Amino acid sequence: MEQSTGEVECIDQSGKVVFSSEKYREYGKLRCEFYGFDEDGLTEIVIDTKEDTVIFGVINQKGDVVIAPGEYRPSRLYSFTPYRVTKDYETYQFVDQNGDLLENEYDYAALFSKNGLCFVGKETGKINDRTSRYQCKYIDEKGKVVLELPDRYIFAGNFTAVYQEEERV
Repeated sequence: MEQSTGEVECIDQSGKVVFSSEKYREYGKLRCEFYGFDEDGLTEIVIDTKEDTVIFGVINQKGDVVIAPGEYRPSRLYSFTPYRVTKDYETYQFVDQNGDLLENEYDYAALFSKNGLCFVGKETGKINDRTSRYQCKYIDEKGKVVLELPDRYIFAGNFTAVYQEEERV
């Protein structure tokens, strides 16, 4: 809810304030783009800074900062953690639910899918001007490599559910 003062608050079903933008005033004015907390208990906050730029951060349901506003550029699009983050849109890393940066950096990173895996790649060369060759891997939510694809694969994507039609008799 946005107040006439421009502050943004989130209340629970009893009317108790569980989040207030007041504590983020040092960064600038929080936009009223608060869509609630995802199933992982986190939400992005969008802030218009005093320098006329836009930064984002991540908070938990207690209002604690998980990713400090402006630390990374926005890169997460769905409600699966870890968060994909970038500083330059050239390389990507992941931040877990506690705000800890996972160890590795990648030239390409998809988002985590519901099976808890994410496709990541390190560029190993170019096929042509528009197509890069990647060392293809899948990592789990702790950043551990769980599957490394053979070199014959130059790119991949996340796993998806495959449904088969039942045989008709």
